[in-house]
Amino acid sequence: MSSLDAIFNRYGSIESTRVLTHKNCGFVNFDSAEHAVRARQLLNGKEIFPGAGPVRIGFAKAPTASSAMTPNENTMTPSPAEYDNLAAASLALAGDADAEQTLASQLSTAPMIDRLGELESEILQIVLDFGAHQQELHTISNNLHSAATYRRIEKEIPTIPEPSPTRVYDAPRLRDIRKRIDNGTCGLQEIEQIAIDMLPEIAELASDYLGNTVVQKLFEFCSEEIKDQMLAQIAPHLAEVGVHKNGTWAAQKIIDVCKTEPQIQLIVEHLRPYT
Repeated sequence: MSSLDAIFNRYGSIESTRVLTHKNCGFVNFDSAEHAVRARQLLNGKEIFPGAGPVRIGFAKAPTASSAMTPNENTMTPSPAEYDNLAAASLALAGDADAEQTLASQLSTAPMIDRLGELESEILQIVLDFGAHQQELHTISNNLHSAATYRRIEKEIPTIPEPSPTRVYDAPRLRDIRKRIDNGTCGLQEIEQIAIDMLPEIAELASDYLGNTVVQKLFEFCSEEIKDQMLAQIAPHLAEVGVHKNGTWAAQKIIDVCKTEPQIQLIVEHLRPYT
């Protein structure tokens, strides 16, 4: 969720938001013109981004495939005819001249994590408005603080390395294992032994076009103890496995079947730097 979504969605359902940093402006497209009018009435001239100064909010044409959204200085309030004809209402945001650079920075695609501390009180009010109980605020506040102070963010997900030429589990062997598991001729004890034997290569196999299907089967049938051992090998590489065209299926299965608290924590720990 962008910072614009976080600020404006309390006033109504939003279709889209857009930021034009080179023009120092942003746009919020509501489902309803009524919601757009209410948002402008309450926020126009307010400092909605800390340090950016007052923000000028006007009405803009709803985005279409043939036209880009452009702030309209002459339509700060719509006429009745314009109001009736709006299928969806768009707001255009612009900062004062002496605060444009700050506003552009605040509206940029910089991670929300950098502003969570400043937005905590507003976020807590939003979750209260959506029905959260007072006793839940402490947990939510702790989670926000944890997120705001987290600094191990990685800019890019590493790519999958080239397959090892000395890999023991080659395509014929993987096909045989998958066939025997599917046919029910491979008992649970044998499946778990396969998983143990595969541990040195299992992270690489998770993104292999055949190996990922076998890894899925192993996580589906193995005990929690064996899952823990497999996950320990795969979790440090789960992000790159998850965005790989083959590995994504294994990653989804792993996340789906790993339900114990230590397993969840291990997955979160290794995915968090990329979120």
